[in-house]
Amino acid sequence: MDVTGLIIRSVDYGEADKILTLATGEGLLTVRVKGVRKANARLKSVTGLLVFGEFSLSRGKNGYILSGVTLKEQFLKCWTDTDCYAAAFFCVEIYEKCLSAGEELSFSELVKTLADINYGEVYPLATALQYGVKVASECGIDVTEGVFPENVSAVFSALTKVSDPIGCIADCSEREIKNLIKHLEAGFRSELGLKLTVSGKIFNMD
Repeated sequence: MDVTGLIIRSVDYGEADKILTLATGEGLLTVRVKGVRKANARLKSVTGLLVFGEFSLSRGKNGYILSGVTLKEQFLKCWTDTDCYAAAFFCVEIYEKCLSAGEELSFSELVKTLADINYGEVYPLATALQYGVKVASECGIDVTEGVFPENVSAVFSALTKVSDPIGCIADCSEREIKNLIKHLEAGFRSELGLKLTVSGKIFNMD
């Protein structure tokens, strides 16, 4: 079968295989790629993290086996720019952990956000913050009051209501954006029990 997906996790398996986690419109899929760590492996260049495309899968004895990939996007700036890298994987971690916790999120919204991070002119972590606040609200976290300090709630509430959410934080400094992300991470932890590890790296980027 063919499925549109995004590689969000990769783990070495055995002598030369990899186990990939694909984000798809139907949820998360675990896929094995045989022999891909060999030097001349045919699929080596299209099985890295953040690869987005059409994945051809076959049923094996113990799950799905990857047989081919039609590449659509690799989000290359997310590998060459520190802020884009942090922003992209912050969003991916939120998506993966919320889905694993039973929440329902839009796959297309994640892909769009990664494209905005990769190609947009806005500070990448501002785009990631907007995505994170939207997901938090969709998962039932009250971003308007109670959970966060009043000044933080005012920003988060605006991000979920106005037609130009990025405009709400256009005047914020990079340090202020990172501080807002820190508050958001605390909200995911306290309200949903989700620990976001990428956010800790963001705070050490100064």
